[in-house]
Amino acid sequence: MPSRFLAVVLAGVVTALAGFSVAGVGPYSGPQIATLSTNHGVHLGDVPVFLLWLSGILCCAVLARRR
Repeated sequence: MPSRFLAVVLAGVVTALAGFSVAGVGPYSGPQIATLSTNHGVHLGDVPVFLLWLSGILCCAVLARRR
């Protein structure tokens, strides 16, 4: 299987998991650190999710550039 295809699939999976993690409010979401609207905001627990998502996407970019 070409590595570019695997990178695209992996990027989709990582993005979906990050979206599910950020969309829900759980016991580990922490305090709200930024307000996006009256009912939505960025919680302290969203920061590690974003950093892990970013590292996953960067790894996908490296994988996609491989021959």
